[in-house]
Amino acid sequence: PQVEIVSGEGFRWVHIERPTPLETAWLAEQFEFHPLDIEDVLSRNQRPKIDEYDDYLFIVLHFPVFDKTVGRLNAGELDLFVGPDFIVTIPNTPLQPVEYLFERCRQKEELRDQLFSRGSGYLLYRLVDDAFDYPGFVPAFIRPQFCEGRGPFRWAALSGDPADILRTDRAILELF
Repeated sequence: PQVEIVSGEGFRWVHIERPTPLETAWLAEQFEFHPLDIEDVLSRNQRPKIDEYDDYLFIVLHFPVFDKTVGRLNAGELDLFVGPDFIVTIPNTPLQPVEYLFERCRQKEELRDQLFSRGSGYLLYRLVDDAFDYPGFVPAFIRPQFCEGRGPFRWAALSGDPADILRTDRAILELF
């Protein structure tokens, strides 16, 4: 299987880009994920969601990806499994911010130790936060919706107040 792993003390980040049944079989052998989550990883066009289990979260996120071949935006899907000592990232298309952070963790021990020592919740936060630094569409369109709690981001900032976002960020970091 085409599985990339970066490990640190007591933590591992597994990255699988465009998984096939071979990679999902590997996931099923290595982790005790719910079979429907494994099925969702292989299916196309999942809705964004968070499924909570006793020992992990299964998260589906969508990010805008510009397709140069057709000259339009498509949704890039990122499936994540987040547990206390691991994170598994599974994009259905290359997502530059995810790849960049993964490569930096692979190559730079100091950064890897810094991120991994803070736990899976912090790494999840960094992945989502870094996605908003993606050049182009995201800062121009998505970030304002997120900051104002509009559209699909109503849950993030109920009041539209930046202090509300900060409180949400802190609560997420404390929970993980």
